[in-house]
This record gives sequence, C-alpha cells and structure tokens, in this order.
Amino acid sequence: MTQRSAERYAELVRAAEAHQRDLRAEDQAPARPDRWKAQASRYREDPFREHETLKALLSYIEPADTVLDVGGGAGRYLPLSLHCQNYFNVEPSAGMGAQFKAAVQEAGIDNAKWIESDWLGAKIDGDVCFTANVVYYIEDIVPFVQKLTTASRRRVMIVMHSVPPRNVGTELARVVYGHEPPPDPGFKDLLPVLWDMGLLPEVRVLGPSDFIAERQRYADRTEAVEAALPARLEGEAIARAKSEVEKHFDQLFVSTQEGDYRRRPNGISRVLLITWETRPSVGDGS
Repeated sequence: MTQRSAERYAELVRAAEAHQRDLRAEDQAPARPDRWKAQASRYREDPFREHETLKALLSYIEPADTVLDVGGGAGRYLPLSLHCQNYFNVEPSAGMGAQFKAAVQEAGIDNAKWIESDWLGAKIDGDVCFTANVVYYIEDIVPFVQKLTTASRRRVMIVMHSVPPRNVGTELARVVYGHEPPPDPGFKDLLPVLWDMGLLPEVRVLGPSDFIAERQRYADRTEAVEAALPARLEGEAIARAKSEVEKHFDQLFVSTQEGDYRRRPNGISRVLLITWETRPSVGDGS
C-alpha cells in the first residue's frame, strides 16, 4: 500500500516538473542549476514578525531545542530561532542560503546557521524537524519523510497549504500561457503516504494562505504588471507575456482601499500543520 500511495505522489511531482520544463522550452529560457537564485531575495522576511502559523509551530518548540528547518530557503521561519537553543537551515540552494546568512547577520541572531546540503545528504539531527512548503516538490517522498522522523528526537512538523503555491496563480498562468499548470501534490496526497508508513499525524487547519505574492501590494499598475511576469522570461517571450497581463489586468489584480493593487484571490487556501511525535512523551503511559 505504501508503494501505491507513494507512486501516485511521485506521478504528480513528475507531471508538474515536466510542465515546468515544457514552459522553459516554450519560453526558450535556459535551465538554471539553482532555480531559486534569481528570486531568492523575494523570500526574505522580517525575522521578528509574528503570525498565526508561527504561533502554532512555537506551541511545540521548547527553549532548549535544536530545530532543523529543512529547505528553509531565505529564512521565512527564522523567527523560530528566537525561541530555541539552536536553529539550522538545511538548504541546498546557494542563492537562498546567501539571503539567509544576510538576514541572520542583519538581525544580529547568533544561534541560526545555514547548512548547504540537500536533506537526504545532510548529516545532522535535532529535537524538532520542520519543513514548510517543500514537500510539493519531493518526488521520492518516503525516504524524505523517513529521514524527518529518524532525525527528530521528539517531533516532526510539516507546513503545507491546501492549495499548493504553484496552483494558486492559475488565472495568471492561463493569461500568460493559455493553460493551467497540473496540480502539485497536496495534503490529500501526502496523508495517505504517511498513513501507509504507519504514521498517524495530527492535522491542524490554521489561517488563510499567506504567501508573499498574496500579501504584496503594488503602488501602481506598472509595478503590478512587472511583478506578475515570470522571472525566467526573456526577449520576445517577456514582451508577449507583458502584453497579455496588461490586457487582462482587471482579472488578475484588484485595487485596495489604500489606492494600491494586490493580486486578485482565485480561491481560498488555508495553511495546514501536519505533525507527529517521534518519541513517546514522558508520562504518556507508553
């Protein structure tokens, strides 16, 4: 049974990645070894910010913990480091890692370190393993989850959104490319994998999706259009995409009471926290 649910998961990842390759070929955009580097600075966040997801995560973290943020990128969840003893960002992207190091230095945080490694190759463990918005892209999901469990002395936490990031902007994809992207695997695909692995996670439904693109505000139409253009486009491809975005601007953006613009939501996406203990708690009768 594990094989069947895991293979279904892998099929979704392969289809989504094949679609991305097709788009790069259509746009005549070169493949980049570090696909996150070009936009890494966009994923920087205020390391002292507070929000509902962070509060939910902190309810499971203790001051003496070593926390591993698997695929922590530019440090979106760096605020966790302020509430634990050690915080390690296991992140293979050099572009993301550079932004993380800059954020740590600028904030004066001394217990947060970047480990440049993919997760399966990392030689580290901790009290809590945490990963946010990463599992959508993991084709071989079972070893990834197995290592989260074996590397965690106490708890694993996975943050997903009910609508995966690349499936949020389907209207924009229709405008730029004429079709929607295939679905990335979501929580409905991950949970059967976990169950078949013998894991019984707690699933908490938190607040609305809070991706950076959804929170971003644009001063005028020109700024909004520029932000909507895929970073990989060049030459005629970007000119064509810009023309289509401008033509369908009112489908993609809405003005705010403050007079600026934001992306028009195309559905309600919620943040999900999927978590389980890896060791029995003291006094639980086990």
